[in-house]
Amino acid sequence: PPAQSQAVAVLRHLAVRTENRFYILQAGALEALGKLAESIAGVGEEQEGAGGVVDREKETLRELATLTCLLTLSDGLRMPLVASRLLVPLVTLCQHADVEIARHACGTIANIAEAKRTHKQLVSKTVNAIHMSVFLMRSKHLSVHREAARIVSNMLTSSASHRLFLDDGGLISLFRLCRSLDAETLLNCALIFRKLTPILANHEFMISK
Repeated sequence: PPAQSQAVAVLRHLAVRTENRFYILQAGALEALGKLAESIAGVGEEQEGAGGVVDREKETLRELATLTCLLTLSDGLRMPLVASRLLVPLVTLCQHADVEIARHACGTIANIAEAKRTHKQLVSKTVNAIHMSVFLMRSKHLSVHREAARIVSNMLTSSASHRLFLDDGGLISLFRLCRSLDAETLLNCALIFRKLTPILANHEFMISK
């Protein structure tokens, strides 16, 4: 319903202020947002260009993805979000056909991954953030592949993520992105190389590719 989109938009405006983000958490918003995301996360994937209900629900998803990206700027909200039912729908939204939805969902996961304590959940079979990010690093959309590279850069702070990245063909995605003219994308690529190279076991993979 249109009211849902407006309600999420209100929270998005409130979440601009750091102190408000914790009030949103205390009010139980993550549970409500999780239910909402689960119900409409696939909207627009098979109905691109349709109007009416689909367009309204896609707008709700844009607001939701932007809201979660703002919420996860605060370190104290990263673990609560990872532990909530909102995480899995957000991973689905990272792969959405709508670029605005996808880039903000990817931004959310990248923000979460800045906290090393979240990595165990992010590499779980249910979430599989490394696999998803390696795939999205090949996106034709700058705003999506830039955030996907940021996810990987943050995830590689954990050595356990290195083999997952390498085995998933991450170096191929990385080498492609190194041709980018976007400064932020190139910074994320440089950080990925920086985090891979201290591990001697990674050198053979890198040189052979």
